[in-house]
Amino acid sequence: MYRRGESYLRFLQKVWRLATEPESFGGAGAAAAPASEEVLNRRVQQAIKKVTEDYAGFRFNTAVAALMELSNALEEHLQGGGSPTSPAWSEAIRTLVLLLNPMAPHIGEELWQLLGGEGLCADAAWPAYSEELTVEPRVTLVVQVAGKVRDRVEVARGLPEAEAVQLALDSERVKPFLPSGKTSRVIYVPDKLLNLVP
Repeated sequence: MYRRGESYLRFLQKVWRLATEPESFGGAGAAAAPASEEVLNRRVQQAIKKVTEDYAGFRFNTAVAALMELSNALEEHLQGGGSPTSPAWSEAIRTLVLLLNPMAPHIGEELWQLLGGEGLCADAAWPAYSEELTVEPRVTLVVQVAGKVRDRVEVARGLPEAEAVQLALDSERVKPFLPSGKTSRVIYVPDKLLNLVP
């Protein structure tokens, strides 16, 4: 229990720093990819959806986990060169505070005021999300040969079957199991699974 409390305290301290000293995160580490406001916005939309659903279902532990993921996304955005003065950042940090407020009202209200929020954070409108904006544009497609996993490839969501098959046939991990490069049957579950039967 103590470790959980310690972890939660570190999370709250991180949220405080993100809101009050975002420049302290900039360039602090090597980001996996350059900062993208589109990615940041998607993470915000995903967090609103997840936290809203978790609160409604009284799943507070998973709500906290979603908030931690959002704080990590904000940190990565800054480390990737994202600006803490952009409208996208402002929207993201204010949303994080709004989502956090029901579980940490004291820090939530304090940060709300520091961020220029009007009135009480508890009285502010709950953030809305767009289902369309929560969807990841790329997915991991599991490639099987005769029912055994041989590769996992990142592809664009909604990739047509013919393109998925060609991608799999070109994979160096799949080629040894399909020496002829031909299949007798293809089972394709878009965005999830491709099974090639020799």
